Amino acid sequence: MYNTKVIKNFTSPTNAKGMKGANAIGKFTSDDNCDVVKIYIKVDETTGIISEATFKTFGSPATIACSNVACDLLVDLDIEQAKELSNADIIKELGELPMDKISSATSVENAIKNAIEIYEKKNM
Repeated sequence: MYNTKVIKNFTSPTNAKGMKGANAIGKFTSDDNCDVVKIYIKVDETTGIISEATFKTFGSPATIACSNVACDLLVDLDIEQAKELSNADIIKELGELPMDKISSATSVENAIKNAIEIYEKKNM
């Protein structure tokens, strides 16, 4: 059902933790599958680059794997680039997801967008 990259990111996630000093915490709860995703981002105030991203996710193996990969993808992006990160980018990085698990990547994308929205509101 899942490829080895998805399994690795689910069983040994490197970014699964909270974060002290986060500039923003985005959250998304899926009505479809009850996944809860929190994405923490730390933005370097001098450069505007995301220096760290972590997550806490309650959900399926696919959602946890998507959360972990998304955090890796966010690091070294500026906010404008991070806004462009999509569920398709997350799935591409994982190699593939079963069709019935595409919503996992969408939940993570929505949590990222929420974190960015919160960050921008704080820094207007």
